[in-house]
Amino acid sequence: MKTTAQGDQGGVNRSSEVDNFLFTEATANAYQEWNVVKKNRFGRKQERIFGVDGKKVYNGKRGTLGKGTAQRVQRAERDISSIVNVEILPSDDKTFRITWRDDRDLYDIEYTFDTSRECAEAVAKIRYIRNRDVLHTRNPSFIKK
Repeated sequence: MKTTAQGDQGGVNRSSEVDNFLFTEATANAYQEWNVVKKNRFGRKQERIFGVDGKKVYNGKRGTLGKGTAQRVQRAERDISSIVNVEILPSDDKTFRITWRDDRDLYDIEYTFDTSRECAEAVAKIRYIRNRDVLHTRNPSFIKK
């Protein structure tokens, strides 16, 4: 279950807003989606649904609902393990950039959300999953059976 943390920090910066989200294995693995405007690597803006579960990021045209239904897009899903970096843009707290690894190439895609809270939640979820997966890789005994 995700909860928001309350804190007296005098001002909220982007990284503290991301830190306001807590995830468990169940909430991190649960499919979640948001309406976004995706700016692809060629600079073209596209209205999309951006989805995340415990293993993959999904990209679908608006109007398609639910995990696995992202239709008629070049890349309907990508493994979270192919994410090199994810960061909220300093100039826009509703937009984050993912740096993807594809074979030997790196490329950036930007996603703009309706609110800064939605953006922070998506970033927090992706970071949680990436950190969890790194822990599992480094310490296989950490995985509960």
